[in-house]
Amino acid sequence: MITRRQFLAGAAAGAGALALGRLGLSEVAAASPAPAHLGGFAEKLSGQSYGAAFTQYQSEAGRGVDLYRTYRSWGQSVFTSTLKSILSPTKNPYPVPRIYISLHPFTGTKGTSGCIPWADIAAGQHDDMLDAWAVDLAKLDRPYICFNHEMENEEGTANGSACGTADDFRNAYWHVRQRIEAHDGVTAATWVVTYMRNTFAPVLMHGGPARWWPTPSDPAYDGTVADDALLGVDVYNRNVCHNKGWQTFHDLVNPTLTSKRKQPLTCRRFAQGIGRRVFIGEMGCVEGDDCGGTLPHGTAKAQWYTDMLNEVKGWSDGLEAMCHSQVSGFNNGNYRIDTSPQAQAAFDQLAADPFFAHS
Repeated sequence: MITRRQFLAGAAAGAGALALGRLGLSEVAAASPAPAHLGGFAEKLSGQSYGAAFTQYQSEAGRGVDLYRTYRSWGQSVFTSTLKSILSPTKNPYPVPRIYISLHPFTGTKGTSGCIPWADIAAGQHDDMLDAWAVDLAKLDRPYICFNHEMENEEGTANGSACGTADDFRNAYWHVRQRIEAHDGVTAATWVVTYMRNTFAPVLMHGGPARWWPTPSDPAYDGTVADDALLGVDVYNRNVCHNKGWQTFHDLVNPTLTSKRKQPLTCRRFAQGIGRRVFIGEMGCVEGDDCGGTLPHGTAKAQWYTDMLNEVKGWSDGLEAMCHSQVSGFNNGNYRIDTSPQAQAAFDQLAADPFFAHS
């Protein structure tokens, strides 16, 4: 079992903090690679339901996908009308997918209003909500569960838009997991701790990934559940739609850095260092000419998909899952797979590859 003390030799506070691990990457034994799951979320077009949008996404991908991504705010039921439709063999013409669900401690819009302080959750003040969720979660087939995905964005003195400190988050994570799994018996789930991509090197915002990673050394850990969460990350190539340049998939998850101190803290290397598989909870790429970009329409995005597939197929310890975002308008870009014939063909090839096996 790798603890925070083993992984880190020290950590400096602040957005540019770097943590050095005593555990070298060469000392981490690679697990046997296994096929990855393909999943996604599809926004509805005019006149569509979310269920119909998800069906259309699968039709365009040329296959049923393994995972459906969905998020819940505090007080919401797991089983919305959309989820019921997607899980219904009579309404979804493709095989019923497993569910990747993030439970958000917000009564309002995530990161904006109605934050439930992490410290209060860790203290057991909201166990009634966790117990209610557990009743529904127990009805799902081997779900992937995340508590407060992209939690780093909610750091700050607990108020309507911030939920607390990194220590508060880790303790809340353990309490949520222990309550749902050990107390309420939802044991068939796989847990995911999902970050923003910029928390990893080379950017290392929010103090870097180690500040947020739950370990058994956290005060709230009581030993009733395993220390086995997957390393989740959301990965988007937004190019100039978000004031960035074109970023390859490799640049985003495993950039080649000259800094030996930063290299272990890239998404891919960090996952290797703690011995966990990567779970890409959100993924998307814009066209090369979106938002005034100067790269060729169609071919640049198609190449991005192709390079992504080739990269993950080379990971000896495997990729757990990749959930595509079939959405448009996000940061003014269009991440749908049907933005060009070339992009569509490249994504179809990715989806058909044996690497993305069915559940």
